Amino acid sequence: WNIGILWFLMTLGAGVYKGLVVTRPNQKRVAELAKVRQRCLVLREGAWIDEESSDIVLGDIVQVKGMGVEIPCDGLLISGSLIVNESMLTGEPMPVAKVAVQDVESYDIRVKSN
Repeated sequence: WNIGILWFLMTLGAGVYKGLVVTRPNQKRVAELAKVRQRCLVLREGAWIDEESSDIVLGDIVQVKGMGVEIPCDGLLISGSLIVNESMLTGEPMPVAKVAVQDVESYDIRVKSN
């Protein structure tokens, strides 16, 4: 029964470590990212409008220019290329290069009309 207690304590300790040292800081960083207020250009009704990132909705086309821009949303790159730091979401330590989707019939990219 001594080995059982030791196993239980090791499992409990590993769970507490993961929860306090690994998971909790990542949750805090994601929560901070959700609070980011960034101005960006959004294509609505055929014109580029200056909007806050918190006003981005599903289907918006957002123009990203410059370096160090933080836009807390998921998206599909329709032109150009960029380097994305996804470490808060995926845990990858290095930024990842993204390229635009190619013309594939399975993608349905269209301008949303409000």
